[in-house]
Amino acid sequence: MKALVTVVMENFVEVRAALQAAGRPPPGRIGAPDPVPEALVGQMGGRLLAVDLSRGVVLGERPLPTPSGLCWPDPAGPIWVASMWGDTLLAVDPETGRPDRAVSHPAFNDLHTVVPSGGGLLVTCSGVDAVVELHPDEGPERAWVGWAPPWPTPIPSPERADPQADHRGRRYATLARALHLNSALPWGDGALVSSFHTGELLALGRDDGAVTRLRAGLDHPHALTLAGEDGGLPPGSLVLCESPRGAVRALRADDLSDHTTLSPGLRWVQAACPSGRGTLLLLDNPHFGAGRRGAGPPQIVELDPSTGRGTTRLTLPAGWRLFSITPLTDAQTSRIGWLHDDRR
Repeated sequence: MKALVTVVMENFVEVRAALQAAGRPPPGRIGAPDPVPEALVGQMGGRLLAVDLSRGVVLGERPLPTPSGLCWPDPAGPIWVASMWGDTLLAVDPETGRPDRAVSHPAFNDLHTVVPSGGGLLVTCSGVDAVVELHPDEGPERAWVGWAPPWPTPIPSPERADPQADHRGRRYATLARALHLNSALPWGDGALVSSFHTGELLALGRDDGAVTRLRAGLDHPHALTLAGEDGGLPPGSLVLCESPRGAVRALRADDLSDHTTLSPGLRWVQAACPSGRGTLLLLDNPHFGAGRRGAGPPQIVELDPSTGRGTTRLTLPAGWRLFSITPLTDAQTSRIGWLHDDRR
């Protein structure tokens, strides 16, 4: 079983220490009152990994600037990778593992996830609580931008909510965001988004700009995805991570009520995706919070929904912070030309 994984930063230990030194968040909040120091941003690095989880090895890696979300919607096309701190979408050539072009938009800031949407791409701009749906071959003026309302934030930041501004390259503290939208999926005529700070799922309407609360009471949700047809969970179930408590929750597709919650005893579940063989692939990171299961290196865990048990498939260096994972088909693997190991 092979997969692509993004390493969004290689200096997580230093970044976490700097954020903790900046001050503690209000009760019930997770986040920092100050942005990450610019010197540490410049040292974050980042990598795109190809891994074989059956053998527990890294097959190949390529440096990329703070890669976060990724998707590969067309096996004959590029791998799309969001650069969190670069505020761009990178079209990565599978043969070389290097970007051959970049796509950007004025609303791009602290990019998190990127998923296919209507022949284009839906990007979560966490820094400004917005999503952008664009077609890479069209100009930014053709893009749809869904903005969450400028609700009160623990730290006022009016420029963050300005839809007319160019937000690329600006640094907004996590607690300057009302919602900290961190993942999105196409939904009806717009997008379904996860609000990390408020523990909600919201629908953003494309035509009328309406914001509808569809689900509340979640624990810092992250990384929305849909269950497939592989039998692990009911097809079409909405899967999300409740990151700080190390859990994965599956919701029924029709009304977003609870189907099951899986708590395999992990630290900070950054992402979960169907493996294609009835299991879920989880990224388990050290916790951002001081003294909260924060020790140890990141790992990739395979979770069996029928038992709730997780099996560690690969452990990676302690300074890394993992962000996204997507399984590879044989056809996709055959296109990757930068593997150390020729046993594809």
